[in-house]
Amino acid sequence: MVGNEVVIRRAEPADAAFIAGAVAAVSERVSDKTAGDAERLKKDIFGKTPKAEVIIAEAEGQVVGMALYAATYFADKGESMWVSQMYVEPHFRNRKQWIAPALMSGLIKTAQENNWTHICWATAIEDNIPKKLSQKLGARASENIVMFALPLNDE
Repeated sequence: MVGNEVVIRRAEPADAAFIAGAVAAVSERVSDKTAGDAERLKKDIFGKTPKAEVIIAEAEGQVVGMALYAATYFADKGESMWVSQMYVEPHFRNRKQWIAPALMSGLIKTAQENNWTHICWATAIEDNIPKKLSQKLGARASENIVMFALPLNDE
Protein backbone atom coordinates (compact mmCIF):
# COMPACT_ATOMS: atom_id res chain seq x y z
CA MET A 1 0.00 0.00 0.00
CA VAL A 2 1.35 3.40 -0.94
CA GLY A 3 0.62 6.82 0.60
CA ASN A 4 -3.03 7.57 1.22
CA GLU A 5 -4.37 4.51 -0.58
CA VAL A 6 -7.38 2.81 0.98
CA VAL A 7 -7.97 -0.86 0.21
CA ILE A 8 -11.52 -2.19 0.57
CA ARG A 9 -11.88 -5.97 0.84
CA ARG A 10 -14.27 -8.60 2.13
CA ALA A 11 -13.77 -9.51 5.77
CA GLU A 12 -12.00 -12.73 6.69
CA PRO A 13 -12.30 -14.76 9.92
CA ALA A 14 -9.04 -13.17 11.14
CA ASP A 15 -10.92 -9.83 11.18
CA ALA A 16 -13.51 -11.06 13.71
CA ALA A 17 -11.91 -9.36 16.74
CA PHE A 18 -11.70 -6.01 14.94
CA ILE A 19 -15.32 -6.32 13.81
CA ALA A 20 -16.51 -7.14 17.34
CA GLY A 21 -14.56 -4.21 18.77
CA ALA A 22 -15.95 -1.87 16.13
CA VAL A 23 -19.53 -3.01 16.77
CA ALA A 24 -19.01 -2.54 20.51
CA ALA A 25 -17.58 0.95 19.95
CA VAL A 26 -20.48 2.00 17.73
CA SER A 27 -23.06 0.43 20.02
CA GLU A 28 -21.39 1.87 23.13
CA ARG A 29 -21.72 -1.51 24.82
CA VAL A 30 -19.88 -2.31 27.99
CA SER A 31 -16.79 -4.48 27.55
CA ASP A 32 -18.14 -7.48 29.51
CA LYS A 33 -20.71 -8.11 26.74
CA THR A 34 -18.15 -7.89 23.95
CA ALA A 35 -16.76 -11.43 24.37
CA GLY A 36 -20.16 -13.05 23.85
CA ASP A 37 -20.93 -10.71 20.99
CA ALA A 38 -17.61 -11.56 19.33
CA GLU A 39 -18.47 -15.26 19.19
CA ARG A 40 -22.01 -14.56 17.93
CA LEU A 41 -20.73 -12.13 15.31
CA LYS A 42 -18.07 -14.58 14.14
CA LYS A 43 -20.72 -17.29 13.72
CA ASP A 44 -23.22 -14.92 12.09
CA ILE A 45 -20.68 -13.53 9.60
CA PHE A 46 -18.35 -16.46 8.92
CA GLY A 47 -20.52 -19.45 9.81
CA LYS A 48 -22.08 -22.07 7.55
CA THR A 49 -25.09 -19.83 6.82
CA PRO A 50 -23.91 -16.19 7.06
CA LYS A 51 -26.54 -13.72 8.24
CA ALA A 52 -24.51 -10.63 7.36
CA GLU A 53 -21.37 -9.62 5.53
CA VAL A 54 -18.59 -7.15 6.25
CA ILE A 55 -16.21 -5.14 4.15
CA ILE A 56 -12.93 -3.99 5.66
CA ALA A 57 -10.93 -0.80 4.99
CA GLU A 58 -7.15 -0.95 5.23
CA ALA A 59 -4.79 2.02 5.22
CA GLU A 60 -1.13 2.32 6.12
CA GLY A 61 -0.92 -1.46 6.35
CA GLN A 62 -3.59 -1.85 9.03
CA VAL A 63 -7.32 -2.45 9.37
CA VAL A 64 -8.89 0.94 10.05
CA GLY A 65 -12.60 0.54 9.31
CA MET A 66 -15.48 -1.73 8.50
CA ALA A 67 -19.08 -1.76 7.30
CA LEU A 68 -21.50 -4.55 8.27
CA TYR A 69 -24.50 -5.14 6.00
CA ALA A 70 -27.16 -7.65 4.99
CA ALA A 71 -29.75 -8.04 2.27
CA THR A 72 -33.29 -7.06 3.14
CA TYR A 73 -36.53 -6.84 1.22
CA PHE A 74 -38.92 -3.91 0.94
CA ALA A 75 -42.27 -4.55 -0.72
CA ASP A 76 -42.13 -1.26 -2.62
CA LYS A 77 -38.42 -1.33 -3.49
CA GLY A 78 -37.40 -4.97 -3.79
CA GLU A 79 -34.18 -6.43 -2.43
CA SER A 80 -31.94 -3.80 -0.88
CA MET A 81 -28.88 -3.50 1.32
CA TRP A 82 -29.27 -2.64 5.00
CA VAL A 83 -26.07 -1.21 6.50
CA SER A 84 -26.16 -2.08 10.17
CA GLN A 85 -22.83 -0.60 11.30
CA MET A 86 -20.03 1.48 9.87
CA TYR A 87 -16.91 2.22 11.85
CA VAL A 88 -13.63 4.04 11.26
CA GLU A 89 -10.82 4.09 13.82
CA PRO A 90 -10.82 7.51 15.54
CA HIS A 91 -7.28 8.44 14.46
CA PHE A 92 -8.24 7.78 10.80
CA ARG A 93 -11.33 10.00 10.74
CA ASN A 94 -11.19 13.23 8.75
CA ARG A 95 -7.79 12.43 7.24
CA LYS A 96 -6.59 12.33 3.66
CA GLN A 97 -7.53 8.65 3.38
CA TRP A 98 -11.27 9.42 3.45
CA ILE A 99 -12.01 5.99 4.86
CA ALA A 100 -15.81 6.39 5.24
CA PRO A 101 -16.36 7.43 1.60
CA ALA A 102 -14.16 4.51 0.50
CA LEU A 103 -16.31 2.15 2.57
CA MET A 104 -19.46 3.64 1.03
CA SER A 105 -17.98 3.13 -2.45
CA GLY A 106 -17.37 -0.51 -1.53
CA LEU A 107 -20.96 -0.85 -0.34
CA ILE A 108 -22.29 0.73 -3.53
CA LYS A 109 -20.21 -1.65 -5.65
CA THR A 110 -21.49 -4.65 -3.66
CA ALA A 111 -25.11 -3.49 -3.94
CA GLN A 112 -24.74 -2.99 -7.70
CA GLU A 113 -23.15 -6.44 -8.11
CA ASN A 114 -26.17 -7.95 -6.33
CA ASN A 115 -28.70 -5.86 -8.30
CA TRP A 116 -30.07 -4.43 -5.06
CA THR A 117 -32.27 -1.38 -5.55
CA HIS A 118 -31.24 0.75 -2.56
CA ILE A 119 -28.76 1.07 0.28
CA CYS A 120 -30.48 1.94 3.54
CA TRP A 121 -29.13 2.89 6.96
CA ALA A 122 -30.14 4.78 10.06
CA THR A 123 -28.20 7.21 12.19
CA ALA A 124 -28.79 9.02 15.45
CA ILE A 125 -30.63 12.31 14.98
CA GLU A 126 -27.91 14.27 16.76
CA ASP A 127 -24.96 12.64 14.93
CA ASN A 128 -24.04 15.17 12.24
CA ILE A 129 -21.01 13.36 10.77
CA PRO A 130 -22.99 10.49 9.19
CA LYS A 131 -25.66 12.98 8.09
CA LYS A 132 -23.08 15.11 6.26
CA LEU A 133 -21.56 12.04 4.55
CA SER A 134 -25.04 10.80 3.61
CA GLN A 135 -25.97 14.14 2.06
CA LYS A 136 -22.63 14.36 0.24
CA LEU A 137 -23.38 10.95 -1.32
CA GLY A 138 -26.82 12.11 -2.44
CA ALA A 139 -28.79 10.06 0.10
CA ARG A 140 -32.10 11.48 1.22
CA ALA A 141 -33.64 11.22 4.67
CA SER A 142 -37.09 9.66 4.71
CA GLU A 143 -39.23 12.51 5.99
CA ASN A 144 -42.29 10.35 6.59
CA ILE A 145 -40.66 7.29 8.18
CA VAL A 146 -39.62 6.73 11.78
CA MET A 147 -37.54 3.64 12.56
CA PHE A 148 -38.65 1.54 15.52
CA ALA A 149 -36.88 -1.40 17.15
CA LEU A 150 -38.72 -3.98 19.25
CA PRO A 151 -36.30 -5.78 21.61
CA LEU A 152 -37.08 -9.47 22.01
CA ASN A 153 -34.79 -10.01 25.01
CA ASP A 154 -33.47 -8.03 27.96
CA GLU A 155 -30.89 -5.99 26.01
